[in-house]
Amino acid sequence: MKFHSRLIVLIASATLAGHAMAEETRFSMSVGATWSDNVGRTSTDEDSELMPEAGLILAVNREGRLDADISADLQYRGYSDDAFDDELLGGLNARLGFEFVPDRLSWIVEDNFGQSFIDPQQVETPDNRQNLNYFSTGPDVLLPLGSRTQLSISGRWSDVNYEEGDIDSQRLSGVVGLIRSMSAASSMSVNVSAQRVEFDESPPNSDYDMQSAYLGYQAKGARTSLSVRGGYTTLRDFGESSDGPLLDLSLTRSLGSRSSLTLNVGTQFYDSAESFRREREFIDVVVGNEDVIPSRDPFQQDYAIAIWSIAGARSTLNISADWRSEDHETDTALDRKRVAGSANLSRRLGSRVSASLFGSYSNEDYDVGNVDFGEWSAGAGLEWSLSSSIAVSLRGEHYDGSGDTSAGSNLRDYSENRYTLRLTYSPGR
Repeated sequence: MKFHSRLIVLIASATLAGHAMAEETRFSMSVGATWSDNVGRTSTDEDSELMPEAGLILAVNREGRLDADISADLQYRGYSDDAFDDELLGGLNARLGFEFVPDRLSWIVEDNFGQSFIDPQQVETPDNRQNLNYFSTGPDVLLPLGSRTQLSISGRWSDVNYEEGDIDSQRLSGVVGLIRSMSAASSMSVNVSAQRVEFDESPPNSDYDMQSAYLGYQAKGARTSLSVRGGYTTLRDFGESSDGPLLDLSLTRSLGSRSSLTLNVGTQFYDSAESFRREREFIDVVVGNEDVIPSRDPFQQDYAIAIWSIAGARSTLNISADWRSEDHETDTALDRKRVAGSANLSRRLGSRVSASLFGSYSNEDYDVGNVDFGEWSAGAGLEWSLSSSIAVSLRGEHYDGSGDTSAGSNLRDYSENRYTLRLTYSPGR
């Protein structure tokens, strides 16, 4: 598929950018295997499977005239008994920027790659997974209008591709803002934005325009960063016009020298591609399905995310909570409410040994069809450093699901155990 070749180009470009700026680029490669006692996550007739894998983790964060910010966690997984086709898992967040005129004119290239459900009301398996890629490119312009005022203009052409279905789209979008510096650490802005979404295969009234007008406020202190947008959005050419509020508040607060809290709450119009990209702003790439419903139908999403992190000398702890409510414009069968949370604790037990505990929970309730299900997981891991660059790890996980689908009750009931043995090479570790 065309986003696979684009994926390779972006990873190579970002890696070269990191080396070109004479700063360290972190990456690791791994090989291993996972054994599952219920790879199809069925309630009866469970099948076990051995899954060999090869992985790549890459991180580049470079500043300069050529910026590069990339995070990738990719894994190629096979199925020894051919229960499913071999697959590429994981994700990529990439942003490259080149300043033609420093602090005035730059060109941006962005790409987000991952997986989503094919049918979000069914359990996650390789047969219910598809690749999703969101690519954007365009200019950012910043023009001074005085000592404290600037005019901001940005434009993007975007290409969204799904592996399954007929909802691939192209987008043209632009934002114009008037920014006023209130102090050295804060600013206010007045903004208007417009976006045109056109699908490659478009039934009548599926293409649409979206326009927004909003006020913005940004401030950054010694311990707190705050960003607020508030305004209104109108959808047009989607059968009939619709409108709704736009509110987004993001707050990051340092609670101490080693602890921080991040909050994001709001309500605004999204579609599945924009929701996927927004997820990546607060939750890093994952190996597995993102919680995104593939659809051409826009929806009003109310959301709240909280992330608490502690990074100690020997221990790290990350706890997250996520709530959202989605109301679709036409396909009301996709209206849902979701609650989710996760926790991850890691501890260095010695100079060469570290351990981790992790778990997650989610519950989804669809307004139509009596579809309601919950899932939870828990696991532990142990890692031994054999040298400064080579480590071996062992990981065990338990998954459990229960609930109903549109096809009947108790069809989401399953349990699965997984055990993974992995050898990792990390140069300069």
